[in-house]
Amino acid sequence: MKIPDDIEAAEFYFKVSWLYMSLRQNAVSLNYAKDAMNIYKMYDGYKKKLAISQVVMGTNYMQMQRFKALKTQRNTSRNRLKFQRRLAIHF
Repeated sequence: MKIPDDIEAAEFYFKVSWLYMSLRQNAVSLNYAKDAMNIYKMYDGYKKKLAISQVVMGTNYMQMQRFKALKTQRNTSRNRLKFQRRLAIHF
């Protein structure tokens, strides 16, 4: 299976976002995590990577003490998960 170039870019963005999160460079990490998420959203087989990117975003918000943004991110993730579960039941 050939991996699209977009996925390679998303993998790079994700790894860089994890690195910056570990270094507590949260604003930079958030930008890379968002870039990775935008690519992962376009491909069905990368829902796990999308979820892990959302965890990175949530951790960044927590480290920055942006709890309102953290709550919004959590709710968005929950709503996406509920929608995916509903789709899985019908198919």
